Amino acid sequence: MIRFAALGIDHRHIFGMAANLLAEGADFAGYWTDGTPETLAGFTKRFPNVSRCDKAALLADPDIDLILISAVPADRADLAIAAMRSGKDVICLLYTSDAADE
Repeated sequence: MIRFAALGIDHRHIFGMAANLLAEGADFAGYWTDGTPETLAGFTKRFPNVSRCDKAALLADPDIDLILISAVPADRADLAIAAMRSGKDVICLLYTSDAADE
């Protein structure tokens, strides 16, 4: 079974990304987001059993296979790089990066 977490829930495409993985039997381990995005109330309503966690703890968890990223565009590349350096696979829609060498 795939175990996944989310970093950043600032854009609503996280709802579909997470729901589709859950529908296929994946386990949603937790999420981290910066601040209080407009999507937070809807996210917690749709995924009431998913806990907000420390970003470093999610990245360090050896049982998490996959990270979904739906943060603000300016943060997506850095989050994806951090996740990959932690040995995670990443799904991130529409990211941009100034870190081409990374």
